[in-house]
Amino acid sequence: MASEPRLVDELLELTTSSRNRQEYEAARLECLQRALGFEALYVGAAAPEEPRAEPSVAGVNERVVADCEQHADRYWRDLFRLNAAAALAGGAVCDHEAFSAAERDRMPFYQEVVARHGIQATGLSVLKLHGVTIGCAYFGRMTRGARFGDELAKIRPALGVLALGKKLYELPTRSAGSELFAPPLTEREQDVLWHLTRGATNAQIARRLGTSPSTVKNQVSSILAKAGVENRTELVYLATRTVADLQAVTAAK
Repeated sequence: MASEPRLVDELLELTTSSRNRQEYEAARLECLQRALGFEALYVGAAAPEEPRAEPSVAGVNERVVADCEQHADRYWRDLFRLNAAAALAGGAVCDHEAFSAAERDRMPFYQEVVARHGIQATGLSVLKLHGVTIGCAYFGRMTRGARFGDELAKIRPALGVLALGKKLYELPTRSAGSELFAPPLTEREQDVLWHLTRGATNAQIARRLGTSPSTVKNQVSSILAKAGVENRTELVYLATRTVADLQAVTAAK
């Protein structure tokens, strides 16, 4: 069983090094299966008003999933309850701990989705960035009696990294020449971003550009606002991912 720091490190590595969504999701699935042990995985939206990226699914009948997506309105009430239970438990919980068998039997989601897949136990988790829920991840075990235990507690520290990966790899594919930032960066902000992606501190950037650390700090704040992110780490991941996307588009032409 992977330890929490190792799991977080592995997920961070594949989040920053994967070349595309398909590669990322395959590596994520392998990493999570080693840590948790499950046969079915669903990663998708946690609320109907969220941007509807294609869900990430493994180990389940895709036709059933497509049917569920088409009739998602019928299940949102149940999904809200599942996600709320996961949030109350610190981000992840086993459904057997959160709901009794009688409660699960009354949920259409369990009657019409979980049962159709033969899933006996479900690990529930919510994915948050800066305190905002951006998705959910459900892990399913097919063997009767094979409930989740300490494994879900061990994955909680990694949920933020999973959320970041979901956000980055569900961004629309950009065509060459499109802008990541709105409004676009100034020439000096582009210089600052270039140094940021290479791990430079504000003081180091100031020395290299012949300016003051306070000026660089203000420029970094402006870049964060234009990118719609809240910290340097997420900004660097986003910028690095965008460069890779543009290179792939250019190479394909």
